[in-house]
Amino acid sequence: MKQEDLNIEEIQKKNLFRIVYMLKRALEDWGNERLKDVANPEFHLSYIPFFMHIGMQGASNNALAAKFNVTKQAASRIVKGLVASGLVRAEKSDKDARLSMLYLTREGERFYRKMLRRSDELNMMHIAKIGKDRYNEAIEVLLTLLEIHGADKKPQL
Repeated sequence: MKQEDLNIEEIQKKNLFRIVYMLKRALEDWGNERLKDVANPEFHLSYIPFFMHIGMQGASNNALAAKFNVTKQAASRIVKGLVASGLVRAEKSDKDARLSMLYLTREGERFYRKMLRRSDELNMMHIAKIGKDRYNEAIEVLLTLLEIHGADKKPQL
């Protein structure tokens, strides 16, 4: 559908930049409300994707940088915040002394399980409103949009 076929209200309502911005804000509001009990000034909502990727198996700083298409320095800043929060610990790799592996602390493991439950609640809320098929299709469309824009490319250093 071409933009000129829509009226101004439809154009504004269906503007992808507005939609993404509003969805980001809505998810942040949801997270702030659901994470009040964390009450950890060192933990920021922007850390959640990195924290969840570390998960129970652990991850390296390099893997985080690659996964989220950020520089190693940007990933390191987030990792420092996660370590300061007490949810993550860093250990030198046995295989490569230059590499640090990141693991969840006991508190981090508890928080991780809580985040999985809260994430499931959010998914179920969305599915209850739009149905499982439409929800899964929406996720697939968003993943395709990321692919189109090369979100999986290496970051510029």
